[in-house]
Order: sequence, then C-alpha cells, then structure tokens
Amino acid sequence: MNHNQYIRRILTAGVLLFFMAAPCFSQEKIYTVAGTSMSPTLNPGDQIVVNHQTGQPVARKDMVAVCLKNRANPMVKRVIAVAKDWLAIKQGVLWVNDKPLDPVVKIDANKWKSTIRQLEHYHWVLPAGTVFILGDNLGNSRDSSRLGIISQSQICGRVVNILKAGSANLK
Repeated sequence: MNHNQYIRRILTAGVLLFFMAAPCFSQEKIYTVAGTSMSPTLNPGDQIVVNHQTGQPVARKDMVAVCLKNRANPMVKRVIAVAKDWLAIKQGVLWVNDKPLDPVVKIDANKWKSTIRQLEHYHWVLPAGTVFILGDNLGNSRDSSRLGIISQSQICGRVVNILKAGSANLK
C-alpha cells in the first residue's frame, strides 16, 4: 500500500466515524405525536422535531417539550405566558398582560386547578424561571390548567419542525 492509499483509507475511516457518531451528539430528536392535546396544530401520527438544547429562554406562543418525572416521553404544549407576565381571568376569559389571549381562551372552571381559578378574583405575576403552558385543544390537555405554573427547568426542548402525517416535507 502506497502513501496515497494509506491517507485515503485514513480519511475514509474518519469520515465514516464522524457520520456514525454524529447522531449521538445531535440535540434534535424526532417524536411521533400520540395524543390530541395540541389538535388541530398537531394530530396523532404527526412527527415533530424537538431541539433539546436547553438554557435558551422561551417566548410566548413557542411550542415546547415539557419533561415531567412521571412521563417517559415529553409532552408538547404552547407557552402562553413567561416570567413577569400578568395572568388574570375576566368574565371567564384568560388574559395575559391586560389583553385577552388571541385566540380567546374560555375557562371551564370545573376542569381548571383551584389555584388557577383564583385568577378570577386576583391576578398573578409569573415568578422568574416559570412559564404558563396550554395545549391547543383545551378540552383534552394536561397543562398549566391542571398542573399550575411550570418551572422553566422542566422545558426540555423546543419544537423546530412538524411533519404532518401523510406529508412528505417538514414545515
């Protein structure tokens, strides 16, 4: 084997090793949606790409992955309010920073956690390091309406792409 063949084999082995190891270092993972809590945005069979790079602040309307100790897979929800936002319920509608949510979120007092229902009488300012999350399908979602506010440390990723069931392209 001459010197050029030796270098070519070393480079080929290095490139193969890189491509074999790259998925181990990726911060993105693909999940298949199983539930309907984010319908109509996400439906069973859709696939989502979640970037698990943590430590970045989230913003209102972001779709995030929330990791809870009692769940094997993260649940996906939408961030409704972030630290220092004001939350209130006025005439059965959820308000953030003195504006009704768009689209309007009507409160079903029988399903919401008692501490959240107190917003009808008071307003809250979300503490530092917390968020308020909801599923797009409020009638079928385990979110801040039932869990209360969520620590930002429980957010383990952000949805960066959606592949609708039966579609060929990521959005």
